[in-house]
Amino acid sequence: MEPRTERMSRAFSSWFPLKVPRECPLGVKVLGGFCLGVGAVEVILVPVNFWLLPNLAGLIFTPFAAIFMLVSMALILAFGGLLIAIGIGLLKVKNWARIILIVLAVLVALSGIHAVVFFLVHPPTTFAWGNLVAPVTTAACVWILRYLFRADVKNVFQATGS
Repeated sequence: MEPRTERMSRAFSSWFPLKVPRECPLGVKVLGGFCLGVGAVEVILVPVNFWLLPNLAGLIFTPFAAIFMLVSMALILAFGGLLIAIGIGLLKVKNWARIILIVLAVLVALSGIHAVVFFLVHPPTTFAWGNLVAPVTTAACVWILRYLFRADVKNVFQATGS
């Protein structure tokens, strides 16, 4: 009879089959889990948001709105799938996932900087959530970039060779 820890380990691996290497740093695990979570929320909630909430009868009479809704839904689903792939790649310590996350973080940071400058040049007359979200996402992207370019993190990804 096998020891209890081996049975539990095998049972847990059947629930969550993704094998995370031991040399994976905690920050990479957190980023990978965050990407998996955000991607899963996008993939799950986009159909709910686009199909169950709006009045579908109104879309029959406005074909442009239906086309716009389908295209935006497809793009959000594709981005959610990309985030899930990045999350799995980070947890498996794949360098391609690190590179794609760096590119996405740069794009989001540039977008956030643009939004902050726009709000400074054209202050809104009422409260806008973008005033709070843009600086926070920009700071988070800068932190992600600093972390992914650290020597120890780069060495872990270079050591895996993928």
